[in-house]
Amino acid sequence: MRRFVLSLATAVALVGIGLPVSAALAAPVTTVTYDLSQAGKYAAASRQGIQIWNNGLKNVQLKEVPAGTAGAVKVRLDTVQNTAPYYSPSTKEIVLTQKQIDPIQSDGKPYRDPIRTFVHESGHSLGLGHKTGSNCVYVMLPSPSGNPRGCHDYKTPHSSEYSAVDAGALVTSLPAVQGQTIS
Repeated sequence: MRRFVLSLATAVALVGIGLPVSAALAAPVTTVTYDLSQAGKYAAASRQGIQIWNNGLKNVQLKEVPAGTAGAVKVRLDTVQNTAPYYSPSTKEIVLTQKQIDPIQSDGKPYRDPIRTFVHESGHSLGLGHKTGSNCVYVMLPSPSGNPRGCHDYKTPHSSEYSAVDAGALVTSLPAVQGQTIS
């Protein structure tokens, strides 16, 4: 990963034109793009998931792009498969499987929350792996087989998950170079 370092003279010049020191010295932001044109009824949930990530990230931002944008992570609704939703790094695609999200449980809630599902699967697209254990503060904790609910109703990544994406330490599935837009 390449970092851009400003010289002191450049930073002073940027501050001189009105940028705060923190903005002048901040690392460039990496943009990761998402094509939601095939997300169907989960497009709104995916947009909310993008906002959740953007609310906590500093060096990486997620952005929705028009259908067919080259290199964008595609988000697709699948109404046929009965497998857990997943991210495929080989095709750069998040597949939201309706049969594993929609069924309504006795409490009136869906089997899997579509926003949390997008946040989790997009976490994989940002390079995060599954967390292990049973601590319910991590969005990257996988849903246990046969019990995708329980403590998995939360939608916001833990501060360490945001930090890992920002630091680039786990962004291995992306051809990312910090400061460049990743489509």
